[in-house]
Amino acid sequence: MPLRGLHLDGRGARLPADLMRRPTLIIVDTALSTHDDTRRWSEWAVRQYGVAGRIFVRVIVLIDSPSALSTMFEGMIRAETPSLLQPITMTIADTDHRLRKILASKQERSAAVFLLDRQYKVCWEFHQGFTDQNVLELQRRV
Repeated sequence: MPLRGLHLDGRGARLPADLMRRPTLIIVDTALSTHDDTRRWSEWAVRQYGVAGRIFVRVIVLIDSPSALSTMFEGMIRAETPSLLQPITMTIADTDHRLRKILASKQERSAAVFLLDRQYKVCWEFHQGFTDQNVLELQRRV
């Protein structure tokens, strides 16, 4: 069963169905985090690969709260997200942590960066901040 969410521009989102059959960089954040590293990773990825480049980039903000709060969080996330990142950013209500299970991630609550291959298998995963060294590590994997 796919995960369903909403792009910040209002389009519906389904994972993994909406992913392209090419290497994909997924930047995962939580609604309650500071978003600084996520924004830096996201802006770098869009500058590096473009919105529709050879690496498919998606930013996912997980909302782990009742649906009444989800609407409030979605509005706050939309207001805080630069227009450049809005087409690639989606929110997913994921109270049962299904995305982390799909990605086989042990980190349930932290922001993370995942590189997926064409079959949506995780080939690299990172749970620390945005630094030049971390970017180089990712680029070696791509």
